[in-house]
Amino acid sequence: MHRIPLLAFLLFLGATPVLAHAIRATVSVTEKQVVVKVSFDGDDDLRGDVFVRLEDEQHKELGKLKLSNSNVATFDRPDNEGVYYIVAEDDGFGHRVEKRFLVKTGRTYNEVEPDRSVSYVKIAQGFIGIVLVSVLAYFLLRKSGKASHGS
Repeated sequence: MHRIPLLAFLLFLGATPVLAHAIRATVSVTEKQVVVKVSFDGDDDLRGDVFVRLEDEQHKELGKLKLSNSNVATFDRPDNEGVYYIVAEDDGFGHRVEKRFLVKTGRTYNEVEPDRSVSYVKIAQGFIGIVLVSVLAYFLLRKSGKASHGS
């Protein structure tokens, strides 16, 4: 019976944080503006306050806005060409997304799809964790089964 708390402890020790859904952002660069639309995996219903920052290549903050009801933040287009970042994060729930984009003279673009990149490292960590817990549970249950048969 004392093995169950040990097994539960080991399970929680090896667990990695998992979010029910991720925050997403799309970036559009026009002649005069950088327009950012934020959502939770395509769901426009954001919970709590969400803030969006515009940063330069060295991650120096150039502007910060609280999202409006339309889930859109609009910044003035930076004057200088280069790499910039949009960082969107909610207030207290731990959701965060960072998008890198380029500003070039005369170039405008609309990002059609949000970044849906998959973290293969986190998938591998989860799979390895499941395998390790399963192997540990197998040996613990096998050992406790032999002990009860020998009595």
